[in-house]
Amino acid sequence: MKEVVFKEQTNGSLRGSWVDSSTRKRRFKVVQKQSEADAWNRERKASHAAHGRLADSLDTTRVGTWSKLDDALAELDTSLVTVAEEALKRLRAVKRVGTASECLKLFLAAKTRADNAPRYVADLRKKVNSFLATLPKGDETPMRDITTADIKKHLDNLTTGQADRQNHERNIGGWIRWAVFSGWTGISMPEKPPKSKGTGMQKQKGVAKTYSAHEIALLLKAAVKSEDWPVLAFLCIGLFAGIRPESEFYKRINSEGKKKTVWLDWGNIHREGVEISAELSKTNTPRVVPLRPILQTWIGYIRERSGGTLSGPVTYSEFIKNFGKWKKIHLPKGMKWHQDIIRHCFGTYRLCVLKSVSEVAREMGNSPSVVEGHYWNWTVKQDEADTFWQLTPEIVLSGGTRAAIASCVSLKPASSTSDNKRPTPRA
Repeated sequence: MKEVVFKEQTNGSLRGSWVDSSTRKRRFKVVQKQSEADAWNRERKASHAAHGRLADSLDTTRVGTWSKLDDALAELDTSLVTVAEEALKRLRAVKRVGTASECLKLFLAAKTRADNAPRYVADLRKKVNSFLATLPKGDETPMRDITTADIKKHLDNLTTGQADRQNHERNIGGWIRWAVFSGWTGISMPEKPPKSKGTGMQKQKGVAKTYSAHEIALLLKAAVKSEDWPVLAFLCIGLFAGIRPESEFYKRINSEGKKKTVWLDWGNIHREGVEISAELSKTNTPRVVPLRPILQTWIGYIRERSGGTLSGPVTYSEFIKNFGKWKKIHLPKGMKWHQDIIRHCFGTYRLCVLKSVSEVAREMGNSPSVVEGHYWNWTVKQDEADTFWQLTPEIVLSGGTRAAIASCVSLKPASSTSDNKRPTPRA
């Protein structure tokens, strides 16, 4: 095999070309440095050598037959590879009949052949089997009888944290997608949400879901009544500072080859604001969220009710798991919890009052495009936003009725933007 020669181009890059023996077409490779070209040639040579060893192990009669077929197909302007791929698609489209146990066994075998780590394959088996155990017939359930409702019910009944639930959804979804592709079943799990470029944040279509000011009052009142001060702190800081509830209160990271946990500490909350370090930030960019009077009031209330001092981490390592249990017991009737919903409340009500996309983006650690797309919610009235920023402990605990919560609007003069029209944003 000849080494590909790379020639310098007018823009300073290096370009190499060669004829692909399988497709008989000229191909090109562009690199920026000679060292990259040398590394690419070495890798190509190693790949070719491995291919040669594979060819040497094949039966020469079979190789000759394939070559004749490929030559015959070339006259029809196609190739053996193309025909084989089309045939595989048709074969996979044929419905296969069998139990979930049989389907899972083949799925795990395919994952093993693909050189996946044994630990990963074992985790797949564990997660899928935990789902199959919830079905009336267990792993003997025919694949054609499994529905998306069965999967959703299993995921909704999990008592673990959000991260573990997503892990279950990924693993079960991967198995189901493979089963659909292989012709076992016609159902499918939703595609994995794509990640936006740069920040790695999940894309979300439409305006973010929020609670009304009345619902937030009921939520905070439930936390006060339960006397679970870490939960109350978690809710208040998420609502009134917009901290990411799933990742910016504590986060496990790798540092110098060792795993460690970084925390949002009470020492990070001071007169300047709520300080999020680069290690704790989801985007690896530090920021300080201004400490609003409403959050100062709630922190003072938590300090008084919890014993007079606030030090150390705001939450603890098992918090998300225990918060799941807290929601099942204390979440007000009729309210549904959505991931990041308290952060979405901050973004929506902050933008409604501030009217500046760029300032809210800086406070939330988001891009202006994400803030404008998710939090310009013109169904939220100005009075509702004003009420949100006045939900002090006294207001929240003053009976909990809609009338009591709404009464705090009278603390401010009427706003000229109290209708449903979308205000013009400032850059």
